[in-house]
Amino acid sequence: MSPSASPSPPQTHYQKLGVAPQAPADVIRRAYRSLSKQYHPDTSPLPPELAIRRFQELQDAYEVLSDPVQRAIYDASLQIWQRSPSPPQPPHSPLEIDMETRPLSSSEVFALALMAITFLLCLALAGTIAWLRQSQGGGLG
Repeated sequence: MSPSASPSPPQTHYQKLGVAPQAPADVIRRAYRSLSKQYHPDTSPLPPELAIRRFQELQDAYEVLSDPVQRAIYDASLQIWQRSPSPPQPPHSPLEIDMETRPLSSSEVFALALMAITFLLCLALAGTIAWLRQSQGGGLG
């Protein structure tokens, strides 16, 4: 690719399945089944890495488009994306969360410390109960 050429825009879920945005559920299901057979890693002539990636993209697209609620949310976000002046990329999933790495807050550290202390106390309690049972002759022997 030349330095002046821009990368192609990412595909929407509809484009990945090769269907129109107005396609009914049965058309989407047929397209998914046909393409999944073509790109399944066990049957595809493509290199395994590419087949796995393409198959996962198809599964993700079908998961969203086969659920009426998720599809409605996806369609709404797609319309917003298409109206923006310079859309960076189409939405992947209506439920996708952008996770970022950040340091833990003091309250999160405190909660983790409480959980660790609770765990250690539970271990100590279990050990004490086992020791008491054994010393009282309540063992299984």
